[in-house]
Amino acid sequence: MAEVGDTASEVRDALYEIGTITEGDEVDMALDELIDGLWMIAEAEGNDALEDQIDAMTEGWEEMDGDLLMSGLQGAINSVDTLLLVFK
Repeated sequence: MAEVGDTASEVRDALYEIGTITEGDEVDMALDELIDGLWMIAEAEGNDALEDQIDAMTEGWEEMDGDLLMSGLQGAINSVDTLLLVFK
């Protein structure tokens, strides 16, 4: 779970730096893997809020809506961070 949280932060930082995603580029592929990892966590934890954030990320990614993507991504990062605190 900590690895997924770290990856989420790295993807967020990369998105801020580059500003756009090109289909098939490193950030695009990392985002795809990140969403898969987040889904596994959300399903394992039964976390509806995280699922909603992942849905927002996915919709933003598909619709090329950077604000929605980043909002969902930041929410997912916060949710994973909260889960990590609970397990400490």
